[in-house]
Amino acid sequence: MPNYLEEIRELERVNFGSNLDNFDYLFDEENGVLTSYLTYYKVLDEIEIISVFTKEEYRNCNKASNLINSLKNIGNVIFLEVNENNYKAFNLYKKLGFSIYNKRENYYNNKDTAILMKWSR
Repeated sequence: MPNYLEEIRELERVNFGSNLDNFDYLFDEENGVLTSYLTYYKVLDEIEIISVFTKEEYRNCNKASNLINSLKNIGNVIFLEVNENNYKAFNLYKKLGFSIYNKRENYYNNKDTAILMKWSR
């Protein structure tokens, strides 16, 4: 199986402005091509999703859903945050059983609200 870490690191830097230091990741591939990935960190049985990314040509193919569902086998509680204006992601998380537990006003660029969501067994 190819090692996609360098490609994931670059996509993470370009799309989210962050690096993967101290994070774990899951990924999906088709025919030797990275299609999507998810970065997270785990403390005991709790997981926090840091980022989810699917390449444009592979969106709406359940790539992100499959990765998130894989995390449900790793931890008992999963946390994430999503921009209030990212309707597709918000609806995906709700469909996967996440619920809102809080908000961070003016979190993204001091204007957009972060919706804090949680899934638990």
